Amino acid sequence: MGVSMTSPGASGKLLEEQRAAEHYRHQAEEILNQAETNPRQAIAAASTLPVQAGSSAPRSETLVRIARSAWRKSPSAAKDALEQMSDSLKGIDPANYGKLAFRVRQCWTDGIGIAVNMKDPDLAKSLVQSGLDQADKWKAVDSDDSDPNRALKAFWPSVGLFSALITSAARISPEAALEVIHGLQDPDLAALFLVRFANERLGASNGETQIRIRKKNQNWQMMMGPEGANEEVRN
Repeated sequence: MGVSMTSPGASGKLLEEQRAAEHYRHQAEEILNQAETNPRQAIAAASTLPVQAGSSAPRSETLVRIARSAWRKSPSAAKDALEQMSDSLKGIDPANYGKLAFRVRQCWTDGIGIAVNMKDPDLAKSLVQSGLDQADKWKAVDSDDSDPNRALKAFWPSVGLFSALITSAARISPEAALEVIHGLQDPDLAALFLVRFANERLGASNGETQIRIRKKNQNWQMMMGPEGANEEVRN
């Protein structure tokens, strides 16, 4: 990940956030070492991690990794981990939606994928719905009349989250994805996602994922390609 900033103060804040993220990564690895043999103890330990720290979501990210480790041998523990992951993601401040966008999306998509692998469609659908609730909150930030996101709507963080959730819903069934699309209140987004859904069904790529924020005090973008994310922040 490459990062550039114009403000020395912003650079210092970024460095502080990176150090905090590294600290929590070490904690997460220690917790994950016990996940395979004692997943419930690992879940309890993960619950002590912060909901968000800079551009990471330590608690949710660790819980989804515990679920991935445990679902074959202990599906009930994996389900608990995913439900707690969902609750943790709800605690993220929508105002921080930009810097956390990819991490949050990854938690939802990984969590839904694990639920599908567990052959638990009710859990998978519950996670999709919780993710949609969060996407609605993000959309309220994007479309805030007092400070709207002036980036192209297709690149809004909220739209990126909706898109990822629809793709994940398609893993449950095509009907589940279409139900989400048709349930959207925004006709522009419904049309956009129908095109993307059709492309995916035909095996066509929808291209590079981009997230952009253009607000009064934020000028920020992130792109996700085959080799990962590249972030540029300007304030």
